[in-house]
Amino acid sequence: MEDQSFDIIIIGGGITGAGIFNEISCSGLKILIIDKGDFGSGTSSKSSKLVHGGLRYLKDGNLHLTHESVVHRERLLNEAKGLVSPIEFIMPLYKGQSPGKLSMKAGLCIYDLMALKLRHKYIDKKNLLTKFSNLNLENLNGGFSFVDAAVDDSALVARLINEGLRSKNTYFENYCEVVKIEDIKGSKIVHGKTESGKIKKLKTKIIINASGVYASNLSSLPEKNSFIRPLKGSHLTIKNKLNLDFALSFTHPKDKRPVFFIPFEGVLILGTTDIDANSFKDLKINKKEAAYLIEGANHILGKNKILDKDIISSFSGIRPVISSKNTNKPPSKESREHLVWENNKIISVTGGKLTTFRKLAWDTIKHLDRHFKKIKLKNKKDPVFKTLKSYSSDEELRLIGRYSFNADLKYCKINSLFKNIENTPISLAEVYCASKDETIKHLDDLLIRRTRLGLVLKNAGLDYMDEIKKISFENLGWDNDKWDFEIKRYISIYKKYFSPKII
Repeated sequence: MEDQSFDIIIIGGGITGAGIFNEISCSGLKILIIDKGDFGSGTSSKSSKLVHGGLRYLKDGNLHLTHESVVHRERLLNEAKGLVSPIEFIMPLYKGQSPGKLSMKAGLCIYDLMALKLRHKYIDKKNLLTKFSNLNLENLNGGFSFVDAAVDDSALVARLINEGLRSKNTYFENYCEVVKIEDIKGSKIVHGKTESGKIKKLKTKIIINASGVYASNLSSLPEKNSFIRPLKGSHLTIKNKLNLDFALSFTHPKDKRPVFFIPFEGVLILGTTDIDANSFKDLKINKKEAAYLIEGANHILGKNKILDKDIISSFSGIRPVISSKNTNKPPSKESREHLVWENNKIISVTGGKLTTFRKLAWDTIKHLDRHFKKIKLKNKKDPVFKTLKSYSSDEELRLIGRYSFNADLKYCKINSLFKNIENTPISLAEVYCASKDETIKHLDDLLIRRTRLGLVLKNAGLDYMDEIKKISFENLGWDNDKWDFEIKRYISIYKKYFSPKII
């Protein structure tokens, strides 16, 4: 990146920044996306791995947000095959518990009507126990089945950025922290500090501030009584000893919040908490959160309870929620609506949901009209992703869905890389294709985000380092010194932020 002058710099490489970058990559403008860490390494790799309509928002009367989410969920199911897939949810119903059968039925009818597809059904107690026998039987009435969608969130971010980078005049700079912004002669000068400590001065006409919980640090919110309320959500990944091939949704006995098991890459994700984040530093699950999740899980389960030894890893993220200083709402009652505003050539966007990233992008892009004439953008009817190569198996579709143009099907077939690692659907083919991503700087980029081996395997996937080392040397150009440094760094990061040992 020799020329340090741009038309637009996007600060923040999470799902919001990635969605905007992808949407405007065809504009012909010179665009840079920058992040202080790896792309998607914040909240956007630590979600509940769902593209969902937000069924609970119906309960709060937020029909607009639910409908918006359902529409975008259906689009992604059609346009991101191999990456976004339907997932069945089962919600048991208990006597005296809210929601009851009638209110749940009404909510699901509205939910399905928004998608123009009838997908839910009631399951009586006998058939529910046939489907999943390990339920708490006390006061069990039956349950409902409905459909949402599952996604690998960081794979979604990576694909948005990598497809955007195939356009001319698009650039990236990860592991580069913005430490200062200056106004000089009508331009913005962004000072970015690299890992080596070098300061890069990046000139731009417009800044798009998609830095999530940090957005108000770069540009004050337009309403004086509003602020970004950082809410912490933590999850546990657990070995799938329950043999669930569907998601199990239930209410926590303590606070009646929705909690769930989500099947993901051969394990179960148990989540999520929703508490105020007192600090962004060293963000990880704490003992209280872990105990809360396990208590909720074991309340719904029968004999086969979750034990500490079943925990494989953990992860925590922060939701940037727009709140009012005059309210005392519990975290789970806060709106997930987004906010876009402009101040002194900085267009800021924060809030929102993973599912509606494209709506956030469209609302942000509207502000570019006053700065650039005849800007070429995607039509809203265009698919979010480009049409890719053909495939002949589910394994190939999975590879294409996650790694797009980096999916080298021929090489992976010839070298017999389509073999699942342990009880996961992840193969060495994925490690190989993921390692062709030019934005990878470190081993945790590859094993925590571009693939999920570090989260879903015992011992952080260290038992497979011989094969991963070979691929890293081939595609990333690493040598022994670099590898030794990366192994030490990876183990340190894993123990600090993702370990199953809750401190």
